Amino acid sequence: RTDHPGVSLPTFLRERYPEEMTIALQHQFWGLMVDEEAFSVTLAFEGSRHSVTVPFEAVVAFADPVAEFTLQLKPILPAEEEPLAAQEAEPEDAAGEDAAEGDGGEGEGARVVDFEAFRKR
Repeated sequence: RTDHPGVSLPTFLRERYPEEMTIALQHQFWGLMVDEEAFSVTLAFEGSRHSVTVPFEAVVAFADPVAEFTLQLKPILPAEEEPLAAQEAEPEDAAGEDAAEGDGGEGEGARVVDFEAFRKR
């Protein structure tokens, strides 16, 4: 999501892709840096190199065409950004139970996906 807080893009890319864009890391990329919050990489656009920084919270999909694997990601909204209907529909106890059951939220119930299981051998 190019409109997510913390995404750093050149102005011409933000204008061209105001909501969402695809980043392909295949042949021409430089300086890939990854930390716990985001990744940064330099890519070639219109014949020039430009740096892009993307918080992991802004990523909505991951694809590996060689492994024929795609993962759609559901964004985690802060409580103040949750739709009002969702806030009213779930009592506090139900929300706590969901997190403990591993709905992908933070905490003990969060799940880690091991991509090795999907690799072609």
